[in-house]
Parts: sequence; C-alpha cells; structure tokens
Amino acid sequence: MTYPAPVGLSPRSTTRGRPRTIGAREDPCARCGRDIPRLAARWPEGRLCFTCYYAAVHNHGTCPRCHQERLLPGPENSDGDPICSTCAEIPYDFHCERCGTEAGHHRGRLCARCALRDDLRQLIGGEPAHPVLRGLLDALCAAERPESIIVWKRSPKVQTLLRHLGDGTIELSHDGLDSVPGRPTEHLRALLEHHGLLPWRDPYLHRFETWIATKLEGLPLGVRQPVQHFAIWHHLRSVRAKSQAGSDTRGPVHSAKQEITETAKFLTSLHETHHRTAATCTQQDVDEWMATGPTTRTMIRNFFMIVSRVK
Repeated sequence: MTYPAPVGLSPRSTTRGRPRTIGAREDPCARCGRDIPRLAARWPEGRLCFTCYYAAVHNHGTCPRCHQERLLPGPENSDGDPICSTCAEIPYDFHCERCGTEAGHHRGRLCARCALRDDLRQLIGGEPAHPVLRGLLDALCAAERPESIIVWKRSPKVQTLLRHLGDGTIELSHDGLDSVPGRPTEHLRALLEHHGLLPWRDPYLHRFETWIATKLEGLPLGVRQPVQHFAIWHHLRSVRAKSQAGSDTRGPVHSAKQEITETAKFLTSLHETHHRTAATCTQQDVDEWMATGPTTRTMIRNFFMIVSRVK
C-alpha cells in the first residue's frame, strides 16, 4: 500500500534525513564568498564563516596603517595586507582579560593559552608544586597552537594520565611513565625530554631491553642460556655502545632482533628434534637447518661465530 507524501515536503525529501533547504543564502561570507551554515562574526565588512574568522584571529604582525605590532583580523588593504582591528573599525576588544595578549578569545574573554592553563590545572589538581610537573604545564601551554593541546587533552586516556601525574600515582620519571605504556605517555615523555625536564633516553635501546626479556620467557633452559648470552653480551652491549656514541640505533636493533629470533628458532628445533644443544650440535645440523627454510636462517652464522670466539 502506498501512502502519500506529507503536505509541504517534496517526494525526495521524505526518503531520508531532514528536508532540504532550497536556494542559496543572500549573505555569504564576506571573505571567501561561501555560504555560511553557522555565523562566526559580523564585522563592518560583513558576515564571516568560522574558517575565515579563525584565520583572522590568528594573524599577527605590523599593521600597514598604524604601524603597530598587533593582531591583524581586519580585511586586506589595497596592497593585500591585513590590518588591525582598530583600523578596520571592528567593534571588539581582542585582548585577553587575564594575560593581556591580543588574540582570538577561546572561552569568554580568555585566550586559548589561558583557557588551556585553567583546564590543565583542574586536571592535575591545582597549581603544581613539583618542578617537573610545573615545567610540563608551562611546556604544554607554550605550544604554537594551544588549540591542538585543548583537543588532545579531551582524550579520556590523556586526562587519566594527567590526573595520576598530578596526584603522584604515576611518578614523574622514565620508570613511572613506563608503567602506563601508550601514545599519550610517549607524547608526554618526548615533550619532557625536549624541554630538559627528563633526561634523554634512547627509545630503541629501551624497547630492545624489554624485548629481550620477553623473548627469553618460556625457552627451555638449554636454549635460554646461549640465546641470553648472545642477546645480552653481544647485541645489547653493541647497541648500548652505539647509543652512547650518539649513533642511530634503530637499524642495529632491528638486525639484532632478527639474529636473536633465528637463533632461538634453531636451538629450539635442535632441542626438540635431536635433543642436542648449541654445544653438541653438528655442522650437519646447521647445514640442514639453513638449507630447508627461508634465507633468514643464515643469520645463525653470527651466533656460531660468537660462540667460537668464546671457546
């Protein structure tokens, strides 16, 4: 059975969503000329969309008319240069009521930096007493675009991390941050290191140390001991030396992981199939292993070179 369309709506508008608005607006954005779904500001030049308004209230420089260093939200002059609010006769005071900076207001009459500082203080439980936490708050508020930090801190994970740093649940150290792995933590760690609030730590070296401990778990004793010796006394020591010398350790860590993994595979197979160890295996065992699998199996050669040197 077919029902007639509701009175006042076209047949197409009944298929899904809201009724369509027919016709264009008579007062588009004064700068870009596009239709304005939501009005951001109405200045002497006309209506502004949010895109043009945001660009206007983030433009600083020397006004070409009054030659003052100010916010330049006004429209471009004949030379294509934007002008200050006074010269543009914009009836609005853009100065932040707290810090006095001339910028677009983010909340009430506060600039984005002051609004961000209020939010961060609330998350960490007030004005921080710990110098590292105080430095972190200053570093976040000093971001080139504080609006991006305002968006970032909306994440529940970020808010939990900041609260726990503020109440001392998470220690402000590398070990403390290691207890809550994740992207928000690594972002804060990088920020703390960049501003000298935490000492720099080679991320690849640290992950390699953790990886070795995980790799050794569950290996039979006869396999674990030679793999541990190969991983720690050869590869880890070499990577540490490169890190201390300031060299990039990403490549060496990747190669070391491959060699350790292939060595563990070979020794585990040797143990389970022939009940032999690295000390009792034969050249035939090695040759058969490398000939019956992918080329990555040839990486065990380095292990036997190290073993022969020790002997």
